Amino acid sequence: MFGNDGGHDDHDGFGLGQLLFGLWLWRELDSGRLDAGGVFKALFVIAAVLGGGFLLLLAIIGATMPRYDGAVDLDAPYPFTTDLPAYVPVTTPRPTRATVPTAMPSPAPTRKPPAIPGIGKRVAAGDGWTVKADKVQRWKPSWYHEPGWRLVTVHLVIGMPATDDGCAWGDMFSLTARSGREYQGWLDQTNREPELFACTDYHRTTTAKGWVTFEVRDKDAKGLVMSFCPDVLGFCEQPARIRIS
Repeated sequence: MFGNDGGHDDHDGFGLGQLLFGLWLWRELDSGRLDAGGVFKALFVIAAVLGGGFLLLLAIIGATMPRYDGAVDLDAPYPFTTDLPAYVPVTTPRPTRATVPTAMPSPAPTRKPPAIPGIGKRVAAGDGWTVKADKVQRWKPSWYHEPGWRLVTVHLVIGMPATDDGCAWGDMFSLTARSGREYQGWLDQTNREPELFACTDYHRTTTAKGWVTFEVRDKDAKGLVMSFCPDVLGFCEQPARIRIS
């Protein structure tokens, strides 16, 4: 019913192009170079072969196909990493200021206590009073016999202000030994004469002289300091002091 279609023969089976394509496809599959995306490539090749451009296609594929030495793992990741080296901040050391040692304050100079005047020095006793020790002697009356003790007498000159309520006598004086022990002046009939006992004159300043007697242990007889307080009750902020030997 149908005639010849103009010289083209319709027949079943494989032609030369199909055979070469099959061989190439088998080589690719056997070497493991064809993955799932190669299916699309195969379809494209089939379409090109059937269209008559088989030889041109082989030339293009051969020129662009990379050469592999041995098998290649297509599942291996591309050798590219996104890991960056850890960021290390660059710090410039800040210049440090040299520590200047703080100068220690020099200790305050210690003041030596004022020297205590000695025999023959007139010393102010406050409120217009003055005292001076003329001489110091060991008194040995015939009636005194106390082993380990002695009588020390001091001859004094007292300057008194013009008041109506001042007096000076033996128990207003005391001796202090180096041991710290204190000895009070006597006030009785056994004192050495003339005994110091005088009162102030309201109308004029006066001067009184006399002896004051102390009973002192022999071991305390050296380095004695005499104190005088011109107050009857003995209240003095700064008693007059005289060093006697």
